[in-house]
Amino acid sequence: MIKKINYITQVHTDLLSDYANATQIVSTCNALYKSGIEVTLITINHNKSNDFINKVHLKHNKVLFSIKPISYQFYFRKQILYSFFIFFRFFFMKGIVYTRSDWVTLFFGILGKNIVFESHDFKRKATFFLKFFSSKKNIKIITISDILKYKFINIGFKDNIKTIPDAVDLHQFVPLDKNKTRELLDIQLDKKIVLYSGALREGRGVMRLIDIARNLSNINFYIFGGRDKKRLEYIKNEAKSLKNVYFFGFIKRDDLILYMNIADIFIMPHQKSCDIIDYTSPLKLFEYMSMKRPIIASDFPVFREILKDNISTLFAKSDSTQDFSDKITKILNDKNLSDRLSSNAYIDSKKYSWEKRANSILGFINEKN
Repeated sequence: MIKKINYITQVHTDLLSDYANATQIVSTCNALYKSGIEVTLITINHNKSNDFINKVHLKHNKVLFSIKPISYQFYFRKQILYSFFIFFRFFFMKGIVYTRSDWVTLFFGILGKNIVFESHDFKRKATFFLKFFSSKKNIKIITISDILKYKFINIGFKDNIKTIPDAVDLHQFVPLDKNKTRELLDIQLDKKIVLYSGALREGRGVMRLIDIARNLSNINFYIFGGRDKKRLEYIKNEAKSLKNVYFFGFIKRDDLILYMNIADIFIMPHQKSCDIIDYTSPLKLFEYMSMKRPIIASDFPVFREILKDNISTLFAKSDSTQDFSDKITKILNDKNLSDRLSSNAYIDSKKYSWEKRANSILGFINEKN
């Protein structure tokens, strides 16, 4: 039974950022700590801040584990050099190594250190080397989707690999009464609102959403997100003739959760061009599920691993504005359908708490190959 985990972040991870990977890492470490494991997070202090640890605590509200910051060095721009540095500095530390870095996995794994690689994608350069060590019992791989798992199985990883999807903080993402929340935010009760929250990058389907809004002028579309101000302004300009599209930019999580409670429908209009669509397990999906509203999602295999068509979601053809429009209209005109989808997704979300994910991780680590 393991007692200590040293979680090593990737070189680009910044715990003071608003990106989902920072939330995912902190949530994972907190949940592992709650399970009785001593957890140390080794991460880069990108801004070389003197009070980095205090800032991380303020940013993420509740940080239970230890943090060992490393000052950023110019040669960290190369993942391989960063991993080499980490290897020499921390190889002899006690406990198992846990990381999302394939290069860190290679350095520690080759020389026999027990390591768990949590993979969120399939990078051919690193996995070319990793496949030569697929029989080593000290390397275990966690993938966030089955599709990604089969990629690793095809290069030799069989008994030492497991799919463990991402999760949601069920104590934070709590559904509230829609009408009461609208009254609180001074939003008309009779408005029909479709809500999107997330990145505005190409492939996430925001331009598809604009086209859907053109089709459904009697329905309001609320769009949250946009760290890239240039991209946000470009999309706003594309939608400037539409009176039913509202952009809120990036807002604090607590405020976003409040706004999520005013929605009639959540939408995930990902496109084939999305950079993560082959393997993703987006936090946003589980957050949507826990908020007890119907979800319409693009029909991709990775979403079908979590959602069931006509049971916990309605799938739409990713390249069809009309299909999305029809599914929105269908839900808004059928309360029984809306309630059924919402309830089933909400019930399923209970399987995806961070605590249950941590238990799955520890169970897998403690398994004998």
